[in-house]
Amino acid sequence: MCFSPEASFTVGCLLLGGGCFTVRKAINKRDMLVFAFFPIAFGLHQIIEGMVWISLDDSEGSIWRTLYFSIAILFWPFAAPIASLTAEYSSQRRRILWLFVALGFALVVYFLWKLFFVWTEIQVTVEGHSLRYQPLPLSAGTPTWVRFAYAFVAIGSALVSSRRMVQFFGVVVGIAFLITFIAMNAVYVSTWCMAAAVLSCILYFAIGSANQSYPKLQTSAAT
Repeated sequence: MCFSPEASFTVGCLLLGGGCFTVRKAINKRDMLVFAFFPIAFGLHQIIEGMVWISLDDSEGSIWRTLYFSIAILFWPFAAPIASLTAEYSSQRRRILWLFVALGFALVVYFLWKLFFVWTEIQVTVEGHSLRYQPLPLSAGTPTWVRFAYAFVAIGSALVSSRRMVQFFGVVVGIAFLITFIAMNAVYVSTWCMAAAVLSCILYFAIGSANQSYPKLQTSAAT
């Protein structure tokens, strides 16, 4: 799989444009509004990676590297379950999603500790036409179980949703994770983010289905 600054900037700009239409479609359906902003967030993330590409040999490029990596590890594990929670109308599933939110928050706290007290910098190298992000020192890398916990939160929260298109989004992003983690492990942070960014276009259709008739939020008394 070949990526480049042109690819990152192109995907980023397309997602920003498409994201505006997605938000506009969801503006009167507030429960899907968090999901509607995902293409815009992914688009900005890809533009930042474009800046990482063009500043690889620049001493000031560390700003873009740190920003890209920080968004990847701090924003998505919390935003994904929050989006599913705000879009959910089943009280039983909402209780499950609160557990995903709690786990996502725990991951954010863990990564903040790593960023501020353990990792000294984020090293980026080009491998196979993709970018490899490595926090230094290498001895303080992220354990494999934490990576799977991250994927579990980001993907599992979508799978819990009652909305079929949100579930479908979770399935395809999960498949993308498995492919990139197994086949392109060294660069899976970059490649999975790119894949998830492109797949976020699915959320436009999820909002379309959300505008159809759905049950109102069930209360515990009703269940």
